[in-house]
Amino acid sequence: MIYPGITSVTNLHWDYNIMFNGIGAKAIGGHDLVLDPLFVEPAIFDFNLKANSPAVGSGTSTLAPREDFAGNQRPANRVDRGAYQLKE
Repeated sequence: MIYPGITSVTNLHWDYNIMFNGIGAKAIGGHDLVLDPLFVEPAIFDFNLKANSPAVGSGTSTLAPREDFAGNQRPANRVDRGAYQLKE
């Protein structure tokens, strides 16, 4: 079993991802992007988003947590992709 109730990864819904810097990265979901996500400082593991990141405002609230990894609220109408919501 992969997750409770899911016995196959083929049932996963793959969408709203950003693939970058991988070999052969390609969009699979209808809203996937193959672009640099423009993290603040990934070399020191700061994966917050820069203001001009393509992840800003391009996510979906469907199944998104109400808070990001830092505890910041995610607005229902402008969700960022990834672990961190842009602090404006």
